[in-house]
Amino acid sequence: MSDFYTIKDKKERKIQLEFDDHFVIASHNGIEIGGFDFKFIDFIHSSALLVTNMHLEKIDGYKMCGIGTKILNMASDYWGASIMFGEDDGTVSLDGSHLTGDGAGFAYRYLKPQASTES
Repeated sequence: MSDFYTIKDKKERKIQLEFDDHFVIASHNGIEIGGFDFKFIDFIHSSALLVTNMHLEKIDGYKMCGIGTKILNMASDYWGASIMFGEDDGTVSLDGSHLTGDGAGFAYRYLKPQASTES
């Protein structure tokens, strides 16, 4: 069963988010614009969501609008886990994750504020 939420992006468009099993699908006016896939990782004292695939380019004009950041923040709250990304080496890792295109830059920008608060 899916859970649905509505957010506003930086352009004040209402974006619908569907949370299900291990993925989030983003839609605008009923048309899918992309989504994020996750792999759950359990550690001894915590759990994490490994981003295995992220894309918001099914339709032009939805990247760099704050949607991806909101998806990750909500996913972390929804599933009660921290966010992790795979290596930026251009290949699919054994864990199924990979960063391509502007994914590495997005991952860095997303994690950078967290790293500065931990020091």
